[in-house]
Amino acid sequence: MKYYFVVLLALAILPLVSAYRQQNITFYSPGSSGNLWLNGTIVYPDADPPAGGYPGAVLIHGSGPSNRWEYAKIGYFSAQLYPVAPYNGDYCYYRSNAVHPFQDISRYLADHAGMAVLVWDKRSCLAANMDGCELHACFLPNQQNCLNTSAIMFSDFVDDAVNAVDFLLNNFVVQPQAYLVGHSEGCIIAPMVANQLPGKIAKIALLAGIGTPLATTTQRQFEYNIQLTSSIINGSLCDPSISYEKQILDNAEASLPIQIQTNQEFQQTIADIKAGKYGENPYTPVLVPGVAKAPLGFWYQIYNATEYSSFQYYLGDFLKTSTNLLMAVNSPTDLQVAPLDYLPLHTILAKYSNAQINLIDGITHLLCETSFINPRVTQAVQTALVQFLTNGAK
Repeated sequence: MKYYFVVLLALAILPLVSAYRQQNITFYSPGSSGNLWLNGTIVYPDADPPAGGYPGAVLIHGSGPSNRWEYAKIGYFSAQLYPVAPYNGDYCYYRSNAVHPFQDISRYLADHAGMAVLVWDKRSCLAANMDGCELHACFLPNQQNCLNTSAIMFSDFVDDAVNAVDFLLNNFVVQPQAYLVGHSEGCIIAPMVANQLPGKIAKIALLAGIGTPLATTTQRQFEYNIQLTSSIINGSLCDPSISYEKQILDNAEASLPIQIQTNQEFQQTIADIKAGKYGENPYTPVLVPGVAKAPLGFWYQIYNATEYSSFQYYLGDFLKTSTNLLMAVNSPTDLQVAPLDYLPLHTILAKYSNAQINLIDGITHLLCETSFINPRVTQAVQTALVQFLTNGAK
């Protein structure tokens, strides 16, 4: 008993040591939707920088409003997970959990790769009223440091990432070239950023990126959800004699006609945009059903940026020298970016010896395991990132 008491006492007085440190920062980023001071954090090792500085990395968000940690609430129906082990003794359930991929990745890179990693609150994060987002919407003409949502453009997100890189390189003890890690939409932005900063980006990692036009990927996502909902209604997983399983069936039946209608309206709106039916004013507000409301110019920019020819240009321009290295990480179990969405990207990358394709099975679009029991970014993704960023593409 005395032995155990001594051990517990010794453990109690040991200091709590973290493998990383954090410094909150603010950087200036002008854009069509407002000249903003964006709030962020640099996560870096709990050790003095080596000669020449820490390797510096910038993480670029996926689509939609996002805080610096890319917090999201996600969930899966049993039909998506079947035939994994049943939950509460049955196969009909809905599982959800909170994820924060950029918190996991930034801390892991600081701890295991000795990197200083910059993350920031996306300029659109206030739209979701997220904790930590200190931006405010503009209510008066010429108001400063606030977001004008009626003027937001896709180019604003590219410029924000460019300014984040410049801030890290010029205001922290880092090496003269940075590393970019893009997730989802961030995979579109990262090569565009590199092309605006020639010589300043050494490596790019694309996590769950597409190689098809965004409208094509979005429509496939709608169609997948319709098929999933239909399978729940017509399948045998759910027992209507059990109250909570009947609720899942009822919700699926109620949502199916809405999903079908939204898909039809989405396709019509995209066709109208391409046909020029909204005119030429880039600030004309356009609601793309099931996606978001944004100025017409935003939709033109993001859809043009995701044409196959655009991917070929931006990726090829970055990879034209052997000193620039790129890795794409995708998963056949990613329901948002399926093989049909990422295979064209891999076709482009296969032409370059300094590009690497990394397929990791069993992960979701937000990089956690498909069983969804553990919401953290999987070890396989973290290991692939560290190996690429520290050792090269092959």
